[in-house]
Amino acid sequence: ITLSLPEKKLITLMGPSGCGKSTFLNILSGLDQAKSGEVLVFGENILEFSETQLTLYRRNTIGIVFQFFHLLPY
Repeated sequence: ITLSLPEKKLITLMGPSGCGKSTFLNILSGLDQAKSGEVLVFGENILEFSETQLTLYRRNTIGIVFQFFHLLPY
């Protein structure tokens, strides 16, 4: 697929359970690797980033609220 997202916008990803939302976010954040193709962010293929580059990318470029990590008890 080809997907373009606008800069500096809040994006909501919705869909039924099992449709690939978490997989998409994991690939976009560099936590998982795509089996083929490219993941271009600002023209750079993040699949080619080193661990240090991925850490900087996550820190400076993308923000994700994880569903199952550090959930509050209420």
